[in-house]
Amino acid sequence: MSSGTGSTPTSATDSRTAIRSRVIGTIIRQKTLLSSDYLNHFNDIIMLIELVPDAPEYLEECLQWRPVSYAEHFGASSIVDGRLAIEAYDLSPGEYRRRFDAVVADMEQLVVISIQRLKAAMETGDERRIRSIAEDSGKALRDLVAVASAVIHGETPVLRQSEIDEILRSWIRE
Repeated sequence: MSSGTGSTPTSATDSRTAIRSRVIGTIIRQKTLLSSDYLNHFNDIIMLIELVPDAPEYLEECLQWRPVSYAEHFGASSIVDGRLAIEAYDLSPGEYRRRFDAVVADMEQLVVISIQRLKAAMETGDERRIRSIAEDSGKALRDLVAVASAVIHGETPVLRQSEIDEILRSWIRE
C-alpha cells in the first residue's frame, strides 16, 4: 500500500517523512532524526576524567564506564521522547547516521584509552602525567563531542575526518 492512501508508509523515505512530523517539538532534530541527549553519556565521563587529578577517587567511577548504544541510552532513560528517539535513530538518513556512528565509535575508543592511561599514571603516582592525560583527554573528547553535535544538528563538523583520525593515531601511539 502506498502512503498516499493514509496507510502505513512503505519506504524509508515515507517512514522518514512520517517520523519527521512526529519529532516536531521534541529533543530529536527533524533534519537528522538524532538527539544530542545521547552525548550526555560522553559528557559525564569527560567530567569524571578531568576530575581525577584533583580527586583520584573518581578513577574508580571512570573504570566502571562502559559504552552504551544509542538505543540502550534512550531505552534506560526516563526521557519522555526516549522511545521515539530510538525509532527516529533507525530512520536517520545514512549521510548523518554513518558519520554519527563513526564519531561515537571514535569517542568510545578514546575514552577507553584515556581511562587505561589514567590508571597506569595513577599507579606510578606521576601527578604531572595524570593531569596531562586528564586535560588532553578532556580536550580531545570535547572536540569529538562537538563533531557529534554538529552531525546531530545537520551542520558541518568542526573537525575533518583526517583530523579525527590524527587525534586517534596520536592516542594509540602514545
